[in-house]
Amino acid sequence: RPEGAGEPPGRAGAEDAVDRFALFAASFLDWDEGETVEAVAVARGVLAECRKDIGDGVEEPGAGLVAAASVSRWCARHAPHLAEQWAAVARRRLLDAEAPLVKPPRATEDGLLSDASVRLALSLAAGDVFGGAAVAPLYASGRDGLSLERLMHQVLGWAGPTVLICRSGGDVFAALADAPWRDQFAPFGSSGCLVLALSPTFAVGRPRRGPGSNQAYLSLNTKGSAAKRKGLSIGDGPPAIHVPQDLGDAKLALGSSLTFEHVALAPTAPRDDAGLVDVDVLEVWAVGDAAGLEAASQGRATARTTRAKFIQKSRQVDKAKFLASDFDKEMLLGKTFATGADGARR
Repeated sequence: RPEGAGEPPGRAGAEDAVDRFALFAASFLDWDEGETVEAVAVARGVLAECRKDIGDGVEEPGAGLVAAASVSRWCARHAPHLAEQWAAVARRRLLDAEAPLVKPPRATEDGLLSDASVRLALSLAAGDVFGGAAVAPLYASGRDGLSLERLMHQVLGWAGPTVLICRSGGDVFAALADAPWRDQFAPFGSSGCLVLALSPTFAVGRPRRGPGSNQAYLSLNTKGSAAKRKGLSIGDGPPAIHVPQDLGDAKLALGSSLTFEHVALAPTAPRDDAGLVDVDVLEVWAVGDAAGLEAASQGRATARTTRAKFIQKSRQVDKAKFLASDFDKEMLLGKTFATGADGARR
């Protein structure tokens, strides 16, 4: 606050401060000319962190001002690459250096990720993954229908990072998968996985550390044990996001998981009696540069070929194996091998 600027701002002043900070952060990215970016969700996330610190007694209230320490903690958790992005801006502006700015991910088609505010949030949350990348839709409920089977067909075997993103009413939330999806009993993924609230408030749930946490980042179960939850689970104990096998009901479950830090993924979305939220739009997008997307596509094609061969093989019966077993010859092919009086009795 410059000297002589009068009294410190009130509540509106704090909101104005975080609005300016959010737009300042957005300006660190190399947006296309003429592209309009809203940073409202980011500003709400910063303000919520500041108010939480005051409520927890970490910071003292100060006539509507926001504590720099609170903003610093918010950056460390939700926007860890912001300092690097600012460094590039500073080198360009102050030193006239040819420091490249980070470009936000560019969407190849229309969808939830074509929204600039969503791409801003993803760039802040995981700039190492999304910076300069392209995002291409693999599955879209509006195009492919709400079907977990169809979603799996489009995504299984994709050999690269993917983002599952959902809109429920005015809430938009997502999960980043850093490993190929696999339909198996064991979980997959690693510490690069995230869950994200994108609208109306931006927040990132990173993997938990310490006692009581687990590393069941992602699991997909459609044909395994009935004792294991069917469908796609992101996190465990319970899942942060669970996409059920009967996705045709257009509902999914949200929870506070032991795998990821808790964030309110859909704070305004109504719940039904079972605690489920409606799915208005569900999409899965691939992330990577042109070469990475092509390689990941080849990985999916290989996985599809392998699955098709397995299914074809499982439908074929090797009759020679029956001949190698006396039990099978007696019980299953008894009439074929019956002879003499024994055959007459049969």
